Amino acid sequence: MTVEQILADIRSDRVKKVIFDSDTCCEIDDQFALAYALGSDRIEVIAAIGAPCSTRRDAKDVADSADKSYAETVRILKAAHKDDVCPAFVGSPVWLSDQPDFAPVSFPGAEAIIRYAMESDEIIYVLATGPATDAAAALMMEPAIKDKICVVFIGSTCLEAKYLYEGNINQDYRASQILINSGVPFVLLPAAGAPGKGTVMLDVKTEEFRNELQYDSDICTCLRETLLPKKSESYIYWDLAAPAFLSAPEGFKFDVIPAPVFTDDKAYAYDSTRHKIIYMDEIYPDIIMKDVYRCLRNL
Repeated sequence: MTVEQILADIRSDRVKKVIFDSDTCCEIDDQFALAYALGSDRIEVIAAIGAPCSTRRDAKDVADSADKSYAETVRILKAAHKDDVCPAFVGSPVWLSDQPDFAPVSFPGAEAIIRYAMESDEIIYVLATGPATDAAAALMMEPAIKDKICVVFIGSTCLEAKYLYEGNINQDYRASQILINSGVPFVLLPAAGAPGKGTVMLDVKTEEFRNELQYDSDICTCLRETLLPKKSESYIYWDLAAPAFLSAPEGFKFDVIPAPVFTDDKAYAYDSTRHKIIYMDEIYPDIIMKDVYRCLRNL
């Protein structure tokens, strides 16, 4: 599908099949984003992958961080009573950036992306809310899935920023380069950047979330418990933007642009002849949060 067809698809009422790929062991926004996706009536989460994370301080190595994300993903699926219809898989045990010739190793998450994509008669949306490793590895292992998936990636800075200093893109920078250079249908949701420019930094008051989670359901209890360690008055829920792209597309302003280059010195470069991607210019938090609360109540 072209990016124009992707935009038309997400604006349609068709229920989209999703593989949710997230470093749920990293921060609390991942858990809320997965629950949001599971509760949306415009999304069918067919699989979830626990992605690796370099910022998990108690992880022994990359593989251990992926195992911790897997365990946290399973916890959310069980609380939402979706573990019987949405299987979970472990993400990459290595960073592509560390591999000889950046070669991927086989692991359950990439194999799942490949299998679901090749067996599907409709496009699969891979929501990557952590590092790009799992999606990039799957594309390297089976290039034919390029025509079967669309990757929605939360990462990088907005185009006005000078350097690509954002966490998701830098955890496995080579994987990020591979992903944006692959030509796969691609949605870029910038997570950081210049003041006043569009990023997915959804700042939500902790008390507001607690008030919205006063429903007698296992998932609301689980998410309230997830909030407990956070004593700050508010928190940034970046990862909600990935499912919101499909569940509440009216909450964004998008442009179709030539794919920027992620240079080796971690900056943007531009070439007007490159393949097109969808780029988020602006986000409307009130629209998205209204949809988040609506979908959590569905669980």
